[in-house]
Amino acid sequence: MAYQSVSPLEFTQPLVEAPIASVAPQAVIIVTSPDLPVSSLRDLIALAKQRSLNYGTPGAGSVSQLVVEYIFTTQSGARMTHIPYSGAAPTLTAAMAGQVEVASTTMPPAVTLVKADKLKGIAITTPVRSVVLPQVMETFGTWAATKGGLKQSYTMVTDYGPGHDAEAAFQTGFKGAGGTIVGSVRFPVANPDFSAFVQRAKDLAPQSIYIFIPGGAQPAALGKAFAERGIDLDKTKVLGSGETTAEAALKSMGDTALGIITAWHYDYMSKNPLNVKFVKEYQSVAGGRNPDFFSIGGYDGMHAIYEALKKTKGKTDAEALVAAAKGMKWESPRGPMMIDPETRDVVQNVYIRRVQKVGGELVNVPFATIPMVKDPAGERRKTGQK
Repeated sequence: MAYQSVSPLEFTQPLVEAPIASVAPQAVIIVTSPDLPVSSLRDLIALAKQRSLNYGTPGAGSVSQLVVEYIFTTQSGARMTHIPYSGAAPTLTAAMAGQVEVASTTMPPAVTLVKADKLKGIAITTPVRSVVLPQVMETFGTWAATKGGLKQSYTMVTDYGPGHDAEAAFQTGFKGAGGTIVGSVRFPVANPDFSAFVQRAKDLAPQSIYIFIPGGAQPAALGKAFAERGIDLDKTKVLGSGETTAEAALKSMGDTALGIITAWHYDYMSKNPLNVKFVKEYQSVAGGRNPDFFSIGGYDGMHAIYEALKKTKGKTDAEALVAAAKGMKWESPRGPMMIDPETRDVVQNVYIRRVQKVGGELVNVPFATIPMVKDPAGERRKTGQK
């Protein structure tokens, strides 16, 4: 997808492994079907060198694809055939059905299936969880208690790392802006029936309910529980992260998703001219599929690498690349972007969206923007606060 005419750079030395900046922080998990005869990443690499394997990801050019290509092709010399799908849910479904032998995707939707022994977890890419989820969710909590006009909230999250992060971040922002958390609950990772949890929240009659769950089948199950328990979204606002109402999730939730409000850092519905062009060109090479946060992470990551190499005139030593990335600014399909010169974390817009029907389809419609958000936790660390 070319947005400008550029001439190739000549690399003056081999590429080195150096973290330049945190542009698209995302923990990726590599899973396999349970019957594949491997139990570690080392085993999987060895098998890929012995025979041809295929792997699925949520989309071409996604962070999940880049991770596999880096580990297997660049670092190990083992090639696998890539099969892109339209999101994490169909990727994992294909892995369970044996249509692909390996899958690479984000943690939340895959953890449920690994816990249930439906897939085998092989490796994750980082021992540190993403800073983007707390960045967006704390900002969302602040917005909800101020411009969102909400003074009470009840939080419901999946009982695992990302759920804990989302809960803590939202509650910090909400309470810090004057809101009150009237209750909270954490439900098991593998939990298809949310009825009792939703009823517990309904009994407290909060102004809002904040939810964080993995993708896959769970958004539909939760939407069904809200409908069955009579949660009126006009009276009780339902809030969540962008993954809760991802395109695939909306298709499974149906009209029960109408009115859900979420916060996220990218939405393909954005009317930003660069995004309109990005969506059109992405669809042309992805079989009509819309880009998602995986896609934009890959795009911005590659943009930052390219621009850093332009500044260094092809030099790839760690010190030069890090210096080139500090404070870098650019226009992305997701909006204006910057790399914080002190923390090297991404600074980006956070978009508040509401699920609506447009042209007969359920979509997230952005209606508010919090511009150029820095990671709140990183800002507190700068001043010695917790």
